[in-house]
Amino acid sequence: MSEASPQIETRLFKAFWDDGLLDIFCGVALLAVGIGWGLHQVLLASVVPPILVPLWGPFRRKLVEPRAGYVEFSQARKEKTRTGLKVTFALCVGAFLLGVGMFLYLRVASIEEGYWVAGFIPGLPAMLLGVGALIAVQLTGARRFVVYALLMVSFGAATIALQFGPAMPMLASGMALTLSGAVLMVRFLRASAEFEEDA
Repeated sequence: MSEASPQIETRLFKAFWDDGLLDIFCGVALLAVGIGWGLHQVLLASVVPPILVPLWGPFRRKLVEPRAGYVEFSQARKEKTRTGLKVTFALCVGAFLLGVGMFLYLRVASIEEGYWVAGFIPGLPAMLLGVGALIAVQLTGARRFVVYALLMVSFGAATIALQFGPAMPMLASGMALTLSGAVLMVRFLRASAEFEEDA
């Protein structure tokens, strides 16, 4: 392997995530959680995100790879990606469990007893997911996830300040990620169509 190879691999790896599919999947997962919490349908909030995880690969193979090609990354890069995915998934599960625990706590505890705690809990899942988005930056090299992290933390803080429920930051973050991913996907599809015409 030449000295330039790691740099080339790093650039290819960053470009690998520029199609917007990951953003769309993360956005849809957040929307599902937000809708589920908003409607008090814990089952909806808990079922949709895990269903989306195994669907990402087939969607990528069907929609992206025929247009962008397939790249085989080094074993070290694959290991780093696998570890990052596990940590990110664990954070997402933790944020969901925190939200469910908060919901159950508020149903049992009186407002007077737990008001100071209850006021903070609805914003914490979004803030935890903001940390997950920062891990995604390290995982993918896609710097736009820093913006997503800032949005999630901001929406979580607004939820605490304005005393909204936990659904609001999930819905707002989900819409932002889904729209951003859709813009990236349209740009990717348009560029690949132009490339095919030129070829």
